[in-house]
Amino acid sequence: MSLKYKILEKIKNSISSKSFFHPKLYLDNKINFLDIGSIGDLKWPITTVENKYINIIKFDAQYIDDEIETKDQYNNLLWGAEEEKEFYINKGSETSSLFQPNFALLKYYPNVERFKPVSSKKIKTTTLNDIITENTNCDFLKLDVQGSELEVLKGAELKLSDNLVGIEIEVSFAEIYLQQPLFSNIDIYLRDKFNLQLWDLNSQYFLFKNINNSRFNNKGRLMWADALYLRPIEDIEKWIDKFDYKTAKQKILSLIGITTLYGYNDYIFTLLQQDKVSQLFNLDELNCLKFMLKKNSTLFKIKLLNRILFFLFSSLANIFRPVHNNFSYGNSNLGTRKYLKYFFKQ
Repeated sequence: MSLKYKILEKIKNSISSKSFFHPKLYLDNKINFLDIGSIGDLKWPITTVENKYINIIKFDAQYIDDEIETKDQYNNLLWGAEEEKEFYINKGSETSSLFQPNFALLKYYPNVERFKPVSSKKIKTTTLNDIITENTNCDFLKLDVQGSELEVLKGAELKLSDNLVGIEIEVSFAEIYLQQPLFSNIDIYLRDKFNLQLWDLNSQYFLFKNINNSRFNNKGRLMWADALYLRPIEDIEKWIDKFDYKTAKQKILSLIGITTLYGYNDYIFTLLQQDKVSQLFNLDELNCLKFMLKKNSTLFKIKLLNRILFFLFSSLANIFRPVHNNFSYGNSNLGTRKYLKYFFKQ
């Protein structure tokens, strides 16, 4: 085996899901993942997780009965209460929403046609509080429902506010849909009602249409982002006091698993130093967790101390920064595991 092949295999294995989770701990403590707005494929980093370590439950209003393949897929339209709502089905199915598009804003940007409504229908909404049973264990929520995120959270507060270790949620900084809640509303709600704090943003920028943007700029207006929220370390011990021993242990393992996926090894290291957290595990289990942490540490630590080199590499990277659909620009993924992500299966 050549040295080049050995290095590539080592890099690939370092970001493989096989190195994320220790089977001794996670085969009996799967992460329960709720994917709301699940039309389309899952995104990194959840796609790197082997099925034996995670339970994925999917919700989307656009599923029809013959598309539902498993018992873990639901075609419910989620909201903050049970109501009859008008659901707008747009040309681009991913833009369909309970809110009407804001064409006064969108008309300035390319591909506005995908927001054009082609039909609408009255649908009775429901809430996660009504769907989730008392014994259902939920750990992580991915929420992307085109403007309805805050209402879905309101309809989940009773069952999920104490149970979730984190959330990945789409937030808007501009009114893409008429009267939709914006980032500030969602951020305040998550901090106040779920005691989750913002950890990272994958920001997306829109460029104006009918302009040769290479003559002006390659970064437009901040429009929306995927936001990652996690449990704050300073409140962890008070949080796990709400659970019995078995549940508290499972929650901490789920929290470690999620932060492992997103690459926050400093979080895990600090978490394991908390007395009440470490007391949940025996010595053998703590060694397993430390082994996971070691395997998931950054493979290469490159420090560019020379400011000139840093400037040159940054400038070169900006030249080749991708622009999606000729109008939308985004940063990398959420979390710190961003190296070489394009070379392996997402």
